[in-house]
Amino acid sequence: MKNALRKFANSCAEKIYNTFESSSGNMILITTATGILLSTLAQSAAITVNKKYSVSQKAFMIPQELTEGVISVATLLLTSLLLKNCAGKCVESGKIITKDLKAYLQQNNLAEKIGTKDYSVTKQINSLIENTKNTDLFERSTKEVQQSLLSPHENALLNHEKTKDATSAIVTTAGSIISTALFVPLIRNCVAAKFQPANIEIINDVRKRKAMYENKQIAPKNNPVYNNYTDRMRI
Repeated sequence: MKNALRKFANSCAEKIYNTFESSSGNMILITTATGILLSTLAQSAAITVNKKYSVSQKAFMIPQELTEGVISVATLLLTSLLLKNCAGKCVESGKIITKDLKAYLQQNNLAEKIGTKDYSVTKQINSLIENTKNTDLFERSTKEVQQSLLSPHENALLNHEKTKDATSAIVTTAGSIISTALFVPLIRNCVAAKFQPANIEIINDVRKRKAMYENKQIAPKNNPVYNNYTDRMRI
């Protein structure tokens, strides 16, 4: 049993590491969405235990809070993922590239189609690595010489991955800000407008019942001085 739990924990840890290690943007996105979700659940729980709200008010407020939370998370994911994917394509095609990496591609005569739709920086570098490994010089060389031959290409690939990761983090953060500051308030207002008529009806009903009780227009149950809970007294 312990071994099974250990394997499960290691598997989960490995999946989490693989998800976050290659993209800081994924970590920012998931943690932000989780924070919004937990905040929504906390707000709903606070409404549930708040004695100042009636049952009818809670029946309205809790679904509204949960709906707004789902909208916030969905809008965040949609906005951030869209921007993240677009930025990732720009980096991969070379439209967004560091000065050193561009110089490396130019030195190896691989910068002619850079920035075009079908261009891939990763594929170009990997092709150089494969071509280097297939040369006679590489096969006859010692491990130290082989590593020195591969080192420029591997460093270029590593720098490219770092650029992708940094761009992913920046764009995801920007997407979160845009979503929270712009899109979520607009959508929440639309949802609130849908809930508003029901809210007004509930509030008016509560006020009406309260006024009726205060004015003693509702007869107490089993009171013999009232006839069928009407204003006519039994004589």
